[in-house]
Formats: sequence, structure tokens, C-alpha cells
Amino acid sequence: MTLEAAFGPDGAVGVAHPRLPDLVSLDGLGRGYPRLRGHLGEDCGEHAAALLFV
Repeated sequence: MTLEAAFGPDGAVGVAHPRLPDLVSLDGLGRGYPRLRGHLGEDCGEHAAALLFV
């Protein structure tokens, strides 16, 4: 199974790939949600400080 995103108590802590790539890109997520910068694409993985991985 491929990791899509990692979530903590306050929401997403990383996104490996967008669920709807025709609507939003990883760059778009980084611009819209600055706290995710550095935690997008290959930088999101099982090493993330998360409670839930989907």
C-alpha cells in the first residue's frame, strides 16, 4: 500500500501525494498550508510524527 498522508492531533503533518492531483498539487498544498512545507512528497513518510497514516 502507498502512503498518502500522515495526520496528528491537529490535522495533516505530511502529504506524500494528493488524492485529487487534477485539483491540487504538492506545490499548491505547500503554498496554501505553509506548515506542510518540508513534509510533502518524498519528505512525508513513516518517520513523520503522526498518529495516523493513510
